[in-house]
Amino acid sequence: MKKIVIIGGGAGGAGAAAKLRRLDESSEIKIYESCSYASYSNCGLPYYFSGKIKTFEALILNPVSVLKANYNIDTFVNHQVLEIKNDDKKVVVKNLKTQEIFEDNYDELIIAPGVFANKPNIPGIDESNNIFVLKNPDDVKEFDAFVADNFEPKNVVVIGGGFIGLEIAENFIHRGVESVTIVDGADQLFATCDKDIAAFGHRLLIENNIKLKLNTKVKAFKNQGKEIELDNGEIIKSDVTFLTIGVETKTEMYENIGLKIGKTKGIIVDEKQRTNIENIYAVGDVAETFDLDKKPVRVALAAPASRQAVVAANTIYGIEDTYKGSQGTNAITLFDHSIASIGKTEKQLKADGVEYHKVISTKPQKLALLGGTYIWLKVLYDKSGHIFGAQAFGPSGAEKKISYMAIVMYAKQTIFDMVEYQVAYNPLIDVSFDAMNMAGRMARLELSKQVENVCFEELEQHFKDGWQIIDVRNPGELKNVGEFDNAINIPWSKLRENLDNLDKNGKYIMACRVGMRSYNATMLLKNSGFENVKNLMGSYDIWYTNKHFRDIK
Repeated sequence: MKKIVIIGGGAGGAGAAAKLRRLDESSEIKIYESCSYASYSNCGLPYYFSGKIKTFEALILNPVSVLKANYNIDTFVNHQVLEIKNDDKKVVVKNLKTQEIFEDNYDELIIAPGVFANKPNIPGIDESNNIFVLKNPDDVKEFDAFVADNFEPKNVVVIGGGFIGLEIAENFIHRGVESVTIVDGADQLFATCDKDIAAFGHRLLIENNIKLKLNTKVKAFKNQGKEIELDNGEIIKSDVTFLTIGVETKTEMYENIGLKIGKTKGIIVDEKQRTNIENIYAVGDVAETFDLDKKPVRVALAAPASRQAVVAANTIYGIEDTYKGSQGTNAITLFDHSIASIGKTEKQLKADGVEYHKVISTKPQKLALLGGTYIWLKVLYDKSGHIFGAQAFGPSGAEKKISYMAIVMYAKQTIFDMVEYQVAYNPLIDVSFDAMNMAGRMARLELSKQVENVCFEELEQHFKDGWQIIDVRNPGELKNVGEFDNAINIPWSKLRENLDNLDKNGKYIMACRVGMRSYNATMLLKNSGFENVKNLMGSYDIWYTNKHFRDIK
């Protein structure tokens, strides 16, 4: 009989415990969790504020009594592991309720504590009782107690624009507060995307009445947290402030016993989740694993944690299993839209000195006649077709394109293969030739030099070099949607009859609303003897969105 101790009862810890029990009925399995609950939905916490999750109890996936009854797992909440004595195979544990300190022995130890919310050293923070973090259900209870003792907040400030911060902001809008402001020191939100796709997210937030203060930091909390002074001198009011400025791994205890810590500040593990010390494993947010290119990463996502938990459990019982690598697949849904990504961004590829190509394809998520609106899919790849990463924005369902991209990338297929995929088409759920198909076609056309695309970031230089935009939208669209700063308007339906009015030696960039008619117009001009013709990827919508929502002050 094995005695297995697990530090942490989140997705990694509870998942490992359940898998261990399925493998062996005789082992003694213990979980030590520092908060008041184990096996809870930390991803669901923000949705409690809006009432989408209607009861506090719904946040707890498996209460301690259920873990015992269903899996015979002994779970000790409000218990913090203070020390690991690996030579003796013991852990030192503190009962946070009684302050009792005791030792417990193990045969196998799984480290899965998750990460801890950062609390910055900002003047006035300790004198403010209206500042909260959101890491576990205890934090939700603390907020509820504050509201019960004080008042329903009208002005909410979120410091930090990561996924949790964005979800908090959205859910307080749905709660009906008067004002929600996000303050972030970076120059963009949606950090796993490039700025061109992140701009769509910025626009979505602003159009849903969330104020953004980017490139901005908090200088001080004043008046017991009711006022926040920003580093630009601005003062904003706050009834409630949430700190979501990132998380950290606390590695001192692990370093003290000689566990190797990687450059990502995670515990280094191999493909079987083993650390450098025998009988000690690490999974989830605390573990430094590797991506599909075998480069070290530490990914704070539930899906990798759950997979790593199974690998660790199988390894303990001698079952052959390996973790194949983290893809970093992620998504967030806000106001009935999704933004998602996988793999590398342009910024990362440039930093690594990697040459790449990109396409941005647009297709409705369902038949336009049935109300379909556009999905934007950006794919980064090299000339061989190897895919480095992808990003998507659009109505709910856009994230599925990134889920499919995860399969493509795991299978090491190329962007050119994406032309061949046959989607499960129905006019209510998708189009017959979707954004992934289109991205594959665009890559084929560009690398075969049939079509040359241009990005909106390149327009200014093209204008200096004598290029002219031809907008092929109808005049009514220009009036209702908007126009480029300088463009010739020749509607697509009249372009053929106006070819003689164009200079065949001219330099033309074809544009429309989202890039589909402009592609057809590009091919028309090229096949009519025009040599200098390019297609504006994403066309007006991406140009307008980035002009107005890319760089927020």
